[in-house]
Amino acid sequence: LWLPIESSYPSQLEARLTTLGYHYTLQNAGVSWDTTAALLARLDWVLDWPTPSLVILCVWANDAFQGKAVADIEASLRAIIEKIQAKKIPILFAGMKAPLNLGGEYGRSYEAIFPKLAKEYDLAYMDFFLAGVALKWSLNQDDRIHPTREGYAIVVENLIEILEGEKLIVK
Repeated sequence: LWLPIESSYPSQLEARLTTLGYHYTLQNAGVSWDTTAALLARLDWVLDWPTPSLVILCVWANDAFQGKAVADIEASLRAIIEKIQAKKIPILFAGMKAPLNLGGEYGRSYEAIFPKLAKEYDLAYMDFFLAGVALKWSLNQDDRIHPTREGYAIVVENLIEILEGEKLIVK
């Protein structure tokens, strides 16, 4: 199920940025099955590791898979965003879709968090981190959730477009 490190999206993103003439070192602070509450609990450590020049905030759908209350997810995301902004670090905030089996009302409430917070906090925003990849079996691993190397290559191109368009990266 796990990809080699060089196939991950942070590794591919760093390599792609380099080919485009940018000079960034990416640190992957993601933890498998991490929730927003878990990220919030370790965020101070992440932000001092060393202090990043940019944060790509993507929390996947682990909270939704675990049935966490939407209000709790939103509260954790607010606290995460506020901690990052307090350090004057730009954020690219990536939205996520709810798993289809969780029901319409939960899914709509969950998905509404992302654009709402992006607008409220004036964040660069990526509507759906897995755009062009989700539900395409050939671009996902056997679990049908996590992208393959080829799937992450699409994610990387989507990220580059936003990073450049929002002028979050400089040469």
